[in-house]
Amino acid sequence: MNEIVVIIIGMGLVTYIPRMMPLVIISKLELPEYIELWFEFIPVSILTILLTLNFISYNQSNFNINSNMIIASLPTILVATKTKSLIKTVIVGILAMAILNLV
Repeated sequence: MNEIVVIIIGMGLVTYIPRMMPLVIISKLELPEYIELWFEFIPVSILTILLTLNFISYNQSNFNINSNMIIASLPTILVATKTKSLIKTVIVGILAMAILNLV
């Protein structure tokens, strides 16, 4: 049992440290304004690619648009822009998809 706990803690550290090191190093530096502005666009870019990949599914012979994802994204985007709360946005997105899958 102790081995499992040690393995879990080790895996957590191996995942956490490489992700936190750049943040710790950058937070201590004085970055030019254009780089700080560039960093502000990273979350929007990541969200855009994740949404695009979920909206469109394709294989060699087929190209489909996932209408449930598009419909569920509308209230989710509305909540995200109005509240700027990640937890509220995630909850609305999950509930919207759950309702659409039930209907």
